[in-house]
Amino acid sequence: MIRTHGWLRAAAVAAGCAAAACRSPAPAPAPGAAPVAEGPCTMTVLLDGLDPQVRTGSVPVAVWGSAEEFMKDGRWKAARNVPIAESGAPVVFRGLPAGPCAVSAFHDVTACGQFRRSLLGIPIDPWAVSGGASPFAPPAWQKAVFELRPGPNEVTLRFVSSTGRKP
Repeated sequence: MIRTHGWLRAAAVAAGCAAAACRSPAPAPAPGAAPVAEGPCTMTVLLDGLDPQVRTGSVPVAVWGSAEEFMKDGRWKAARNVPIAESGAPVVFRGLPAGPCAVSAFHDVTACGQFRRSLLGIPIDPWAVSGGASPFAPPAWQKAVFELRPGPNEVTLRFVSSTGRKP
């Protein structure tokens, strides 16, 4: 008997039910900045590991505030959709409240506005999450969470790819 991880089995079932080429539980935020609550924290996000040869699409970046909201459609604290041409510059979020948070991003290579997955649920687009990402396991709040403190904060997101090629 072959044992599979529950997330892989769930991803395969979900992928089999989806008919669109671009599908995801969390679409990219609209271009620009999402409204941010008035808080004492500033977070600078650095994007590392994007393939400089791929100059299409954008990089949606989202800040999450709890395990219940983590990676859920539209439930981020703040989000930006950064044009790929600007992905070498820091992405700055101001006015965030102090407390636990996590950050995620993906390279929307085809500009479809969705995080693309294969029929088996394996990510096609390069992605990153605070705390590090594995190309073979879904992100987990427990690994991605860190404490956002009043004043400046910085996090580097390192992109991975499940396709085996450099993101």
